[in-house]
Amino acid sequence: MASDLEQLESSRRSFVANVSHELKTPMTTIGGFIDGMLDGTIPPEKQSYYLSTVSSEIKRLSRMVVSMLNLSKIEAGQLDLKFAPVDVQSLLIESTLNFEKQIE
Repeated sequence: MASDLEQLESSRRSFVANVSHELKTPMTTIGGFIDGMLDGTIPPEKQSYYLSTVSSEIKRLSRMVVSMLNLSKIEAGQLDLKFAPVDVQSLLIESTLNFEKQIE
């Protein structure tokens, strides 16, 4: 029993650390790009590109928050899962574009 509780606590800590990292990464990107626009590091002619990235990161954060809320509802038995088709190609393209933007 004690071992099970220790394992559960270890899993909880790992989960919190992972979620924190997943939230911090887009927040860092958003903050850096906005600071760059405000302080003039990012020239006006490139701001549209960076604002597009900021918008994508905000949408990603929103999806993460919704996923976390849904996970909580699933655990409480308040949400039924429904299977739906997924456009894997679009998902991969979006992921690739996000990585390309982060590399630049």
